[in-house]
Amino acid sequence: MHILRSSLRAGIATLLFSCLIANLAHATTSASLVTTDGQLLSGGQADGQIGDLILENDEIAVIISALGHVTHYGENGGTVIDAGLVGSRTDALGELYTYFDDDWPRQAVYNTLFILDDGGSGGPAVIRAEGHDLTDPTITVATEYSLAEGDQHLTLTTWVTGGDGIQPNFELGDCFAWGSGSKYAPGYGWEMNGTTTQAWIAGWSPDVCYAYGGTAGDCWGPNGSGWSDLNLTTETLLPDEAISYTRFMSVAWGEIAAAVAILYEAQGVPTGSLTCSVHNQADGSPLTGAQLDVFDGSDLPHLQMIVDGTGQAFASLPPGDWRVQASMTGFVPQESWLTVLAGGHDNLDFHLDPVPSGGEAIGDTLTVIQRPLVNIPALVLPGQTLEINCDADPTTTGWQAELSLGELTLPLPIDQAVYDPATEWWTLDAIIPTEVSLYELYDLRVMAAGELDDTTRDAVQILESYREDFYFVHITDTHLPTHYFSDSGGSPADSTEMVDLREVIADINVINPEFVLITGDYVNEGELEDYLEWRSYTRAQRMLYEFAVPTFLVSGNHDLGGWVNTPPPDGTARRNWWRFFGWRRLDDPPAGAPWFSQNYSFDYGPVHFVGMEAYVNYDLWRQDIYGTESFTSGQLEWLNQDLATAAGSQTQVLFYHKDFQNQVDLSALDVEMALWGHVHGDRGDLQTPPFDIATNNVSDGQRSYRLIRVNGSMLQPEPTLSAGGTGQNLRVVYSPSNAGLASTVAAEITNDQPQRFENGRLRFIMPSAGGNYSAVGGEIIQVDQSGAYDVCHVAVDVLASGAQTVTVSPTSTHVTEGDAPGRLHLAQNHPNPFNPRTRLEYYLPEAGTVQLSVHDLRGHEVVVLVDEVKNAGSHNTFWDGRDSGGRGVAAGTYFVRLATKVEKVSRKITLVR
Repeated sequence: MHILRSSLRAGIATLLFSCLIANLAHATTSASLVTTDGQLLSGGQADGQIGDLILENDEIAVIISALGHVTHYGENGGTVIDAGLVGSRTDALGELYTYFDDDWPRQAVYNTLFILDDGGSGGPAVIRAEGHDLTDPTITVATEYSLAEGDQHLTLTTWVTGGDGIQPNFELGDCFAWGSGSKYAPGYGWEMNGTTTQAWIAGWSPDVCYAYGGTAGDCWGPNGSGWSDLNLTTETLLPDEAISYTRFMSVAWGEIAAAVAILYEAQGVPTGSLTCSVHNQADGSPLTGAQLDVFDGSDLPHLQMIVDGTGQAFASLPPGDWRVQASMTGFVPQESWLTVLAGGHDNLDFHLDPVPSGGEAIGDTLTVIQRPLVNIPALVLPGQTLEINCDADPTTTGWQAELSLGELTLPLPIDQAVYDPATEWWTLDAIIPTEVSLYELYDLRVMAAGELDDTTRDAVQILESYREDFYFVHITDTHLPTHYFSDSGGSPADSTEMVDLREVIADINVINPEFVLITGDYVNEGELEDYLEWRSYTRAQRMLYEFAVPTFLVSGNHDLGGWVNTPPPDGTARRNWWRFFGWRRLDDPPAGAPWFSQNYSFDYGPVHFVGMEAYVNYDLWRQDIYGTESFTSGQLEWLNQDLATAAGSQTQVLFYHKDFQNQVDLSALDVEMALWGHVHGDRGDLQTPPFDIATNNVSDGQRSYRLIRVNGSMLQPEPTLSAGGTGQNLRVVYSPSNAGLASTVAAEITNDQPQRFENGRLRFIMPSAGGNYSAVGGEIIQVDQSGAYDVCHVAVDVLASGAQTVTVSPTSTHVTEGDAPGRLHLAQNHPNPFNPRTRLEYYLPEAGTVQLSVHDLRGHEVVVLVDEVKNAGSHNTFWDGRDSGGRGVAAGTYFVRLATKVEKVSRKITLVR
């Protein structure tokens, strides 16, 4: 083992400072002495001590050991012993020290360590170590550790000056002990042993990772199980001759690709960016933790990405041809090739099929619980009675019920359980607790004696109150999973309509309506659940779980009709609906519920909603009951009874696929609105009630949805919106990724829709810390701390046709100057990289004069964008890539600086041409 290759020696020296140690209150980059435990990093490898020196900006913190602080391998101070992200303050690195030659443990022994620049001048903060070579003390060594504002990489520059004799083939580099991390190198992958040559080497742990490389060329040297001796250059060292070399160490959250992207930027390596998504083909859920391995043209591993909680992963790659393979245990791998261009951006989307095991598992078919369901959820308040309908033997006893959300469970006391022989259903009256910590969409579980146990997902939404002013969303005609028919080529493998719906769901989950009404043709061919195990209903049902809000679904002609030319027997489509979304008693209805079709209603405050089954009976199954198309006389009888029962409501809304025979007269029924689909287009007058409105379809790339606003009992339908061909019309970009790996996360919301969504909601996945959080740009409504991560629910007023930033940070742990709520804040520009225009958003804690300016890497001012008195709060402006004279500037990296009389912050931005 590396630690046994030589004995370690401890040096004793005196700590000298050549300048005054200063820690300016508003500096975003600083070098200072560690004086309190709060400045130290944590984690299994953290070895910092009070009296060490620290380099810190608003991105990373690096502790350099004081002299006399001997580490496992390093002879003395000047060793990087802790490095981590400021937000998490977690360290996974054992150590790094200046290493010479191939005669281990030949290294630098420092006898002087001091702060060369404390960062107060606006430039990089620098700590300098001075000493000599361990083997030949006449060779002098000096290393500067430099950290610039906004950087996530440490720059190390070492000067070696020759001593008494000539040193031929003198190797210069560094030695790493990777601590709790696993090492990785392009071309080799994980856990190298023996000598390797590579452009960079990286260390990975779940909390934080590192990448290391020089300014040019490869690094090479021996590697062991937990160490690497990395040489950057070999020189002939002459007496009194100085040789210098520079290298970088990047720090990022727990993913190799993130650290390598930072390293490439520091090295000035031209790259293109890559965004990948990986989802479960069966249900569309993101495959968090899936691996994306990138291979070069020679089929050697280059780097690995890990999918975050949103199903995405990101990387920067040098120009060239690359193969990307997506894989996860239990799923069939997929791969794709791409050509990366410098400054370009590529997207790869993977949908992995589960590994077959006797065929794909069937979805959640209805057994005991008949209502509420995922497609007919319940909306309840704390303290209210939840009515649960169950299909079970009349002699059943010992009923129990509970709600669950992740690891959180809410027992529901059963007030009474009554079996009705006329309807052949049980009705359980369960009491919602009066004190609820999370107002969310819960799973419902019902149990009884005789091992009866049934769960229906996303079935109960607990509301804090009924809003007086709210909105809901109407969508229709999704045609899942494909709009190809079974007799068309490519139908079994196509899932394009699932992609369309996912883009709409992504918008809806940000818009955060009180609920969604889906008016049929949800699946394309209702017969194809069991036929060749195509599982159309299974896949469509699982997509409902991707909504973060309740969804109410009614059937359409494609769901129920049955195509005459398909192999499954007549009636298959309708029976499939009963298995997954309907009630099997409809096959032979009891006397107390004599309807052969599924119809239901629910209330939200003073508004009564009625959902009705609609269809075209293509296969003419049970024509004596269903006729050729909806509605049956029994449905209309049921509708009149339901509206009479709901006479106390102030407003009524009907939703169905289509009134094929014009049987519904809204004025005669005194109903204010009907919402429907089928025609794959927009229909109806949006200004004059009663509203009879069709909404354009989701399928075929239309990705349409309609917002209906409700103020008290007044309805206002809005014009139809579209998620956009690439989902671009409403998008959220998290920095860093929203995967529970960073304690401070910013979300850039860009809303190109002409609609304001005042009840918007974002969900930030944060590391479990058990503390409190604050938000800038939004309001934290609740925090779910029941699982492995803290999930912060943030209410956001999403403004029309604009961009804004929401940042969430913990209030119980260290928070950086730039991200602290109530402090001066400059958000990362969006888009970034950009060409030719980017948006800059900033927050002022109080009114006053503010200057927002752009500077090049030498610090020269390019243009002043803002120089005036501004009110406290959020502001934004744009930069079009031009200097103060109106001339377009060159592509490259620039700094945006935001300054008031008391504070200043900056961000790095990248212009591409």
